[in-house]
Amino acid sequence: MFHMEQICAFAAAVAGLAAAAAPQLPVPLAGDNPTAALECNLGLENALTGYTEQAAWHFSRALAADPACALALCGSILVDKGEKDYSTRLQDLHALLEQYTPTPPETFYLNTLLKLACNETNGAAQDFSAHAEQYRRDAAAACWACMLLHLSGNTQHAINQADSALLRHASEPLLLYTRAALEDTADHVSNTALECAQAAAILMPESAMAQLLYARLLFTRGSLPESCAYFHVAHKLARQDDAARGGQRSYCSVLAGLGEATALAAAGRHEEALALRRSMNADHQAPCSAEAALLYRWETQSLPLRSLILRDKVKKEEINAAVDAARPGKEKDAYANYVACLREALLAANTRDKFTAESLVASARLRLKHLEEARPVSGLHAVLLRRAHYACARALARAQSHMYPDSADIWESSVPPCPQAPGRWLMPAVPQPCGTHT
Repeated sequence: MFHMEQICAFAAAVAGLAAAAAPQLPVPLAGDNPTAALECNLGLENALTGYTEQAAWHFSRALAADPACALALCGSILVDKGEKDYSTRLQDLHALLEQYTPTPPETFYLNTLLKLACNETNGAAQDFSAHAEQYRRDAAAACWACMLLHLSGNTQHAINQADSALLRHASEPLLLYTRAALEDTADHVSNTALECAQAAAILMPESAMAQLLYARLLFTRGSLPESCAYFHVAHKLARQDDAARGGQRSYCSVLAGLGEATALAAAGRHEEALALRRSMNADHQAPCSAEAALLYRWETQSLPLRSLILRDKVKKEEINAAVDAARPGKEKDAYANYVACLREALLAANTRDKFTAESLVASARLRLKHLEEARPVSGLHAVLLRRAHYACARALARAQSHMYPDSADIWESSVPPCPQAPGRWLMPAVPQPCGTHT
């Protein structure tokens, strides 16, 4: 077990110096362009912490400063591998590598990150692990190895490897972040993970993802006042990053805002939570990625509607206002069926006319069937569909429990388990109205 109090004390002592000093470069780069080297390394750092839109922005700035920065081009391929020009950029990279010989560190990172871009996660994890063991000063390789082992399902192995690397790099911000992130979605957060997250947040004061990770772990541990504060900081930093990139909304800023609203509500600060939800819904900035668009639509726009599910009494006007905020559109896509299902289930739970309630429940069940048949377009979309199904099932069980109180246990037991969001923490699919969280 580490003496993490010493790490946090060290982090606090050097935070001011770290803010004033030039950013460190975790990966050695060749070339005479310091701007490209700095931007490329910032891109790799953001890619490692999961802030892909910010990573793509840094890689584009690196390529603007030096079009021959092969690692920046490789990084842009990694974070945007689903985009249409993926094949073109891959051809550009091969053409670029024919013109010059990368340094050994660059060669390793190029080959391994390209393997990762081609979805060879296990192979990339093994390569990074071997490299980190051979070159024990390369903390970045150790970070990549741990995160990829975690994504491959070998979380305990990743934790052991991160703990071993921390013996050599006790004050490395990215490694502290990585160790904490390995317990990002765990049911119980260890003291080591929480203290590593705290140290990473101190050493990376301008990183929205570092502040967001610490906020999430604090929330899981039940430290609600502190988590509210760090969610707020993360949300503010992410919006500043969005503004620097031209104002488009990022995945990180949506996630931080959702987290802040959840923490505020869980802490009993319902008016502040409601005000934040309204302000997020009123923000019509365009998303800068497909993930940001999906998360905003399914989690932010639908949040006022989902927040009504566990309320004992809801007026029809409140339900209709929440539907308007959800902006389902006219097309009968999966999202529109999701919103309609919630609306009809909520109306059924709040009417005394049993015939009307039965008709609404029947219609909601049909909507739920269409939702179940929807095909996900990405991993995140699959997660959101599962969460939507859970929210609708809870709403329907709630409605039927109101209609038939004597059999409420049967309806509630029919609800599937609440799905967990792999990789990144998301707020409860059905927010608790009483200030508690599970």
